Amino acid sequence: MKGKEKTNNNLLENHPVFNHPSIEPIFNIIAQSTEDAPTHAYLDYNLVTPNKNEANDGMGVLGLKVYSKSINFKDYEVYSNFHPKNYGEFISKLSRTGLTHLFDLGKQNIEVLKEKKGFEFINGSLEVKIPLVKQYVSFFKNPLLYIKDIFKPRFIKEFMPGQKNDLQRRKILSKILQLANVIAVEGRRGAGNTVIVNAKIGTILQDIAGFQVQANDSRLLGDSMPTGIYNIGSIAGLNIYVDHYMSWDDDRILVYRKGRPDEPGLGLIYKTDSLKESNGNGKHTQSAQLDIIESGLTPYKNYILLELDIPNDLI
Repeated sequence: MKGKEKTNNNLLENHPVFNHPSIEPIFNIIAQSTEDAPTHAYLDYNLVTPNKNEANDGMGVLGLKVYSKSINFKDYEVYSNFHPKNYGEFISKLSRTGLTHLFDLGKQNIEVLKEKKGFEFINGSLEVKIPLVKQYVSFFKNPLLYIKDIFKPRFIKEFMPGQKNDLQRRKILSKILQLANVIAVEGRRGAGNTVIVNAKIGTILQDIAGFQVQANDSRLLGDSMPTGIYNIGSIAGLNIYVDHYMSWDDDRILVYRKGRPDEPGLGLIYKTDSLKESNGNGKHTQSAQLDIIESGLTPYKNYILLELDIPNDLI
């Protein structure tokens, strides 16, 4: 058959670049065929405001509605046979671009939440209350005080050895879960399910009971250059990623909802052409068209960026 061959949809769904472990967690991946129009359809709540003179706070909704967004595709040439030397630089640039978008959306949302009533609890403090500890005395050391303590116990505020650090580590997780549930309330599509942190916070989370370690992805181990983020495991239903470009003292945490293609959020939309053999060398190339889009009426509501105040002696 002459002309362009029909796009292999299976190839679209399993493309090694757009499903790479440094790319897939960042975006809502949206694959299109070459026959599709340069638009993207998504579902969002139709927001209504009872009083036209009031600003729409996003809390009034009128069911789901289909919206569409135009796409500005850019052309790229990619290899179909996956090899790190073919993809490393391209994946790294795409990953960093996506992460910049994510952190900008998270920063936008935290600024909005700070101005809203009822969200004063969102802060980076890890201050914990000093617990009351019951005081004991040996009967042989002070019999009278021992008997007195039975009827009228004495308490003082005091941390047990290592207790303060343990409580602060748990509070980091509590903060993350708090933000994930704020996303559920504000975004109305579900709780946050993905977290990006630096290596220090990642280490702290790994030390918390219940953390499930993720085995290294072989596609990351073979990359010729660092691509940005990697999955270290999960806890409480949250996938934890470490960005090794973040410094040890960069105590920001990004919590967000990695959604479906039809959900609001940061999307990577792409289409690939049919395979073409290049110069008979066995390497096949494809023409790929890409665009990064922010779909949804308020896509930032699925992302929250918070800076923690982590003591230097916590680990």
